[in-house]
Amino acid sequence: MRGDVYGRGQVAEENSSTSGWSVGGKFTPKLTSTPADGGKGGEGALEVSFTYSYSSTSLNRQMTSQEDKTEVEFPADKKGSLQGRRDGAYYVGYLFVDYQGTDKAPGTPEKEHLKAVPARVYVQSARTSTPVTYFKYQESAPQ
Repeated sequence: MRGDVYGRGQVAEENSSTSGWSVGGKFTPKLTSTPADGGKGGEGALEVSFTYSYSSTSLNRQMTSQEDKTEVEFPADKKGSLQGRRDGAYYVGYLFVDYQGTDKAPGTPEKEHLKAVPARVYVQSARTSTPVTYFKYQESAPQ
């Protein structure tokens, strides 16, 4: 008897960086009129605000994939199977993300924020090249 197992793993790593600028201001012209004949004059005001901004994001993504095939032979008088075991462990905890807030009022300094994101992530062992190792489980066949 023969047992075959095919496996495939894929890992993606992404890095992004954003840069840009923003400039703005307020323009408040005042208009005053005085008639030449000495009559009643007047004045008026207008307020105009403006903002210009530019932003650019660069993304670098690297994908790695791996395929493996495991083959084993079982004697005809034995019952057997292949059992997969993960080569790593789960990290259960928090991932901390440091970011700049985008909801700031004009004219105030940017604030840095630290956010904790709950996570359950499988981490492959650094001592192995495959995420799974297969074990041959064999027992005597029933008579």
